Amino acid sequence: MKIRSRLLNKFAAKCTVGLLRMLFRTTRIRIHPMEARTVAYEPLDEKFLYPVWHDSLAFPLFCGPIHDMSTLVSQHRDGSLLAFAMESLGVAAVRGSSSRGGARAVRQLIDSAKQVHITITPDGPRGPKRELKSGIVFLASHMGRRIVPVGAAASRCWRLHGSWTDLVIPKPFSKVHFVTGKAITIPAKLSKDQLRDLTVIVEQQLHATQSCAERLANGLISSIDELLAEPPAMKQAA
Repeated sequence: MKIRSRLLNKFAAKCTVGLLRMLFRTTRIRIHPMEARTVAYEPLDEKFLYPVWHDSLAFPLFCGPIHDMSTLVSQHRDGSLLAFAMESLGVAAVRGSSSRGGARAVRQLIDSAKQVHITITPDGPRGPKRELKSGIVFLASHMGRRIVPVGAAASRCWRLHGSWTDLVIPKPFSKVHFVTGKAITIPAKLSKDQLRDLTVIVEQQLHATQSCAERLANGLISSIDELLAEPPAMKQAA
C-alpha cells in the first residue's frame, strides 16, 4: 500500500531508519578501502561520487557515520519515503531522475558537489538491475570529481523483492563487508564515444567491487589483499 500522507511518510521513514540502525548495530562490520582516504565515514578534503547498486543501498547508509553527503532521489511519490529517510540520516536528498526533473536535479547536484560527496544508485530508479547508466560519468566530467565504486554484502541476509530489483538487508549478527574501489578519474568535456566507453569501465569496476564484497561475505577470500594479488584471469572469472 502506498503512503500518500506527507506526515505518515515522515513517520514511516523515521521508524524504518530506527529499526535499521538497531539491526546494523548487531552486525559485525568491516570496511575495506582499496585506496586510502576515499571512505566518507571520516571527514575528507576531496569530495567524491559514490555509485552503489540499488539493491545494496542500505549498506552505505548504516555501515558508519556519514559525513557531508547528498544523494539523488526519484521525484515519484515512492521517493518521498526515501527522501525523508535520508533526511533522518543527515543526507541531503536532491529530487529528480533521468525522466522527471532530471536537468534541474543535475544542476543541483553540480552545485552541491562543491561542498559534499554524492551517492548515486546508477541502475535506478527503474532498472535494469545492476546496469550502469551514463549519468554518473557525465556528472563526474562536469564536476571534476573522481568516482569511487562501492560494494557491500552480508554473510546472511534477507532480500526484499521489488518490481525490478531486490533490497538486501543483513540478518542480525551477520558479518557485513563494505568495500570501496580505487578512485576513477573522469576527464572533462567528454565526447559521446568517450562517455560510452567510460560508462562501461565504471560499470566493470562497480561490478568488481561488489563481487569483492560478496566473496568476502561468503568466505571465499579473507581480505582484499588476496583479491588484488590474484592473476587477472582469475579476477575476470570471479
